[in-house]
Amino acid sequence: MKRCNYKNKALLTSLGVLSIFLQPSPVGAVDVLHDVQGEFDRLRSAAQEVEDHRAAVADLHQTEQDLRTAEDYVKTADEEVAAAEDEHKNTQTALADARMRASDARERVKETENMVAVRTAETAVRRREAESYTAELEAAQAEYDAAEAAAEAASAAAAGTAGGDDAIKLLISSDEMRRRVADAAQKAGYDYPLMEQLEQGLYTLPAQEEAASGAAPAADAGRAAEVRDSAAQVALDRAAARLSYAEQRAEELRAALETAEDAEEAARGDYADALEEVRDADEELNQAYKDLTAAALYVGEARTARTESEADLALAERDHAAAMRQLARWGAGRSAQAGIEYYAWHGGEGGVGHQRYHPVSYSYSDGKLEFGVSTAYVVSRTGKKQGHVSGFTDTTVDLGLWNKHDRYDVRYGLSVNLPTGMAQIHDNAVVPDTVAALTRFGEGWNWTPNITIRRKINETDSWYYRLAYAIRGKYDYTLDMDLHDPPTVHPADRYEGEVRYLHAAKNDRLTAFLRTNVFTGRSKESREVYHEGAEGLLGLFYTKRYTKKDSFKAYVMYELRGAPIYKTAAEQHSDNTFTHYYGIGMTRELSKNRRARLMLHHRRSKGTFISPLNSENGEDQMRTSVQVGYDLRISDREALSLDAERYFYRSNPHERYHGWGVALTFSRSF
Repeated sequence: MKRCNYKNKALLTSLGVLSIFLQPSPVGAVDVLHDVQGEFDRLRSAAQEVEDHRAAVADLHQTEQDLRTAEDYVKTADEEVAAAEDEHKNTQTALADARMRASDARERVKETENMVAVRTAETAVRRREAESYTAELEAAQAEYDAAEAAAEAASAAAAGTAGGDDAIKLLISSDEMRRRVADAAQKAGYDYPLMEQLEQGLYTLPAQEEAASGAAPAADAGRAAEVRDSAAQVALDRAAARLSYAEQRAEELRAALETAEDAEEAARGDYADALEEVRDADEELNQAYKDLTAAALYVGEARTARTESEADLALAERDHAAAMRQLARWGAGRSAQAGIEYYAWHGGEGGVGHQRYHPVSYSYSDGKLEFGVSTAYVVSRTGKKQGHVSGFTDTTVDLGLWNKHDRYDVRYGLSVNLPTGMAQIHDNAVVPDTVAALTRFGEGWNWTPNITIRRKINETDSWYYRLAYAIRGKYDYTLDMDLHDPPTVHPADRYEGEVRYLHAAKNDRLTAFLRTNVFTGRSKESREVYHEGAEGLLGLFYTKRYTKKDSFKAYVMYELRGAPIYKTAAEQHSDNTFTHYYGIGMTRELSKNRRARLMLHHRRSKGTFISPLNSENGEDQMRTSVQVGYDLRISDREALSLDAERYFYRSNPHERYHGWGVALTFSRSF
């Protein structure tokens, strides 16, 4: 689950947005590289904060959706694991059944194989019986044929047919008949010759019957013929009975053979079915093994998927908790800034001068409590005698506590100026506010409790109201180079107020504000007592993105600074001053992390001014400059900004300067 990278980026901007009202109210002139550029930076930061907050809300919604999806995935994974385990159990049962069926099939193969052997042996016995009885059947048939022929001959003799007796004798003496009967008797395995039995039946038995009756053998030829006929019929009946029995027995043997062959064929069919059943059982067993392997793999995959789903759920829960904390502690973070700035000027009676300035600051916020500290080291030369000064400036510590609501946010703050700077310097070291960033190097202890109210109209529009009271401590200061004892300054306390409207959309941004400073009493500087004049600044800053990469920006400000009112008119040094500020420029997005800026500035002031470089009065100041800038976002936590300004300044009647300034700032969030 991929998260947005707005979190780190927001740390570089959110504290800047909240510090819109944390800047000191105007005391000196508006500085191009700090005040003007700072307003545009805060506009961009405010719009970026809106985008980041939208991204944070969208990220929260996405994490909620991811969390629900992960929970569904875990639930589905649990169901898949349960189904896989059930499937695994079923495949184990199916495997056991398949093994049992395969074992039963093999037992059946053995049984059918044994049955085939039994049936085959039985068929062979029946076939041998049938084949061996064929000879007996043929012998019975031959016997019947001989008996039938003898019976026909005897019947013919008894009927008085000529040659009947001779026919019988001829039949009995016939070699063919004898051979046929002998063969049949041999095949049948008789113990006595058939022809002798016939002769006995045709001749011996009739003679015995005649002897027994007392008749002469030849007395009655008709009677002998009848006896022979009767004997032939008896022999025929016996032969017929034997043939009938032989045929019946042969039929029984053939039926038994057919039954044995059918049983053998059935046994072989059962054996073939058993073999097919074994093959099916083996295939089923192999498939059961495959199913078991697949089921085990399925269980493993399901458990792995469940583990991954549980990990995704844990990640989703962590991201969701982080997104909720991010919104709950919106603006929380730590950041630091460090810079190096250099200013140089030429012209006028002040000659040549330069100033090197090293600001450093640190900010912390947990979403409700804020803390900030800033200081700087400065090296300044005005080009005049005793015009060199170097050391630290005052240190500013700021504390704030936010009480946030849906429609209103309230910030309670306290700003403290620590006198770590150089309040006591020579007059010749004082720098005018038109040529360098730092004109005053130190004051006394200042305590400024303040309150800021933000009224949110919608996501991009807000009203800000700020009220502060500065309790200003005394400090020593040198105004006259001929004085050996430095005078003590007792500045009056000051009310500070500000009203601001902010519109921070993606493509167009605008801020309009009114700042005022009102001093509560008299200030004292050495022997001079005076009332400091009120100060007011009305400003409008606007940026418009007209292409995907290009933006237009412009500003206009009007400043009123009341002249201090001294006890006597003779002590009056200056009049009220009115200053107009104008600027127009553009910004070009070179890439995702690089930005180039170009700006033209013009300042016009009316009133009476005392130049600290030549200690002369001047009127109608005019300052024109061109500024170029380059911003580089090194990473989501680091940014670098470079600004350069070339300016031209003149003040009636004859003070003229030209110079330039460069500021390099490095920012890092933690």
